[in-house]
Amino acid sequence: MIGKYKFHNSSHYGARSPADLDRDPEEYAALVVKNIQAHQLADVPDDVLTPDEARSAYVDSLGGSHKWISNPADDGWLLIDAAKNPVELANGDHVEFKFDEIPVLVGTSRYGRSLVKNPDGTESSERTATVTDQRINNGRPTNIPTMFNGIQVDQERAIEMISAADGVDPETGEALPAHESIPTAVQAAKSRSDKLGRENRLDPIRNNSQGRGLDGLTGRN
Repeated sequence: MIGKYKFHNSSHYGARSPADLDRDPEEYAALVVKNIQAHQLADVPDDVLTPDEARSAYVDSLGGSHKWISNPADDGWLLIDAAKNPVELANGDHVEFKFDEIPVLVGTSRYGRSLVKNPDGTESSERTATVTDQRINNGRPTNIPTMFNGIQVDQERAIEMISAADGVDPETGEALPAHESIPTAVQAAKSRSDKLGRENRLDPIRNNSQGRGLDGLTGRN
């Protein structure tokens, strides 16, 4: 049985994975932890801090004290905290992922973004959202990526990453231009998607103009 599995034993890992995975689960797991946001989590009991403060403190603590273990079905990993409790999302699910859900990176697009292989054989490189946030282009409509290193993050996390990079895509170094209106921004995203699709057989870029970013965390009970 040992030859079928790779064993991960360190301060942040106490799990095993199939030996033939196309992508290192530790790399993916580290990105999942990095992208956890306080607002995604369930309330954390605390007699002193406010609920928001308690969740933020909990997220900060996960950076140094989390651990990934094999889930009960042994088909993925489950995240636990320093008290060995599963990390819980606001909807009651736990933070975990299955091995067959790990994005497989197969290269980079002409824009320098990671290409992810989809189950149907197509490749995806981008997911975007049209935002009007003061931290990016002074609130003017801007299309921002919401997928980094093949992992989808929620919109608030994407805004924080772009803002911290001074309006530049941190994965490619590309400046993100402002548009005159939301409709023109959405049209620009569609045009870019069509162009990438023609060039690379990509799954069309999905643009969210309503401000509801997709969530990069996988949650299950």
